[in-house]
Amino acid sequence: MPGSHARRDLEDGFGEDPGLKDERRFLVQNGTPSSRKIWYNPGDGAVPSSPHRHHNNVDLAATSRHGVVVCNVPDYGTEEVADHAIMFLLALVRRLMPCHQAIRSGAWHYRTAIGTPWLRAKTLGLIGCGRIGTATALRAKALGLDVVFYDPHLRQGMDKALGIRRVHSLDELLEQSHFVSLHCCLDATTHHLINKASLARMREGAILINTARGPCVDESALLDALDSGHLAAAGLDVVEREPLDDPRLRDHPRILFTPHSAFYSVEGFIELRTKTAEEVRRILLGEPPRNPVNLGTPPHN
Repeated sequence: MPGSHARRDLEDGFGEDPGLKDERRFLVQNGTPSSRKIWYNPGDGAVPSSPHRHHNNVDLAATSRHGVVVCNVPDYGTEEVADHAIMFLLALVRRLMPCHQAIRSGAWHYRTAIGTPWLRAKTLGLIGCGRIGTATALRAKALGLDVVFYDPHLRQGMDKALGIRRVHSLDELLEQSHFVSLHCCLDATTHHLINKASLARMREGAILINTARGPCVDESALLDALDSGHLAAAGLDVVEREPLDDPRLRDHPRILFTPHSAFYSVEGFIELRTKTAEEVRRILLGEPPRNPVNLGTPPHN
């Protein structure tokens, strides 16, 4: 829904045109929160198809009350975000930006990279091991990293299937990981999951990577951990308020940023819109949706 006019049209309410009252309505939504007002009397069988993996920007309770099926595209960006997390890891560990900046300043000496650790056998801790976490784990294994994950929602045995380790508490993961990468959704249990207490549990000199959701990390606590030297660096694709407006974060020399672009590739963007259109087409043809998020049955993934 680009632009304010589309937003205003929605807020004026669906179903006010008598000629449309028997038609199915489709809302293809990209980043706009759906309020109860939007979902008031949307018409029978309306199906919003949201081109996102995450659906915390949709009022699922309201849509369910009105008989609205909400669908998403849960697998788009899987490879891209996994690649991005590994990019952050390699760039931070290998001192990419300090080397680049030193050369731009006229220096040319390996001393800029002094302190770079050996990557092999270091421990990468994944918070969340769904599609993206799994893709990240496979990439990290190829680099010789010891991969461990914490995911209270994942069925037993996935660690064996992937050939990685599993722990059953966040503290256990944080205490042993040289690098920690977030791949969890945002909900009440993960808001500020990384906070002052959890950061204190991390190893001295650890690196934090967040390509998940900005509010999963308490940014004030992160800044304190970086300033104290407890954390070596952070790679952030997401922040609590976007676009980034906090100069303390933006100007910090040990944070590497990208502008919430981890999901993007030319091919992935096409796939996202194609799968959104295909889901809408299934509903129009009377077929069951493949990726509903507010039905009692699990989506077919």
